Amino acid sequence: MTVTDPKVNARFARNLAKVLAERGLNVRWLMVALDENANRIYPACRGETNLSLELATRIAKALDVSLDELVELRQVVTPRKVAKPRTRLSRILEKSA
Repeated sequence: MTVTDPKVNARFARNLAKVLAERGLNVRWLMVALDENANRIYPACRGETNLSLELATRIAKALDVSLDELVELRQVVTPRKVAKPRTRLSRILEKSA
């Protein structure tokens, strides 16, 4: 599974940079911790690539943070407005009004 929303990618990169800075770590440390090459890590850290769920999860585990803390999906997903079900009584009342 891949995240394809540019806003999510940018938010992930921003939150990742924040967590790394708070802990005094850098991207090179992350590359070593994950045993990944720069071609996968640097674009993800800059929000320039669609991030795989597998890599995002590994980054979160390496930093000991939740994936939600990095992605903040609750800010991206907006609930749909659900229409109230129309009952027979409500239809009759609408017609009589």
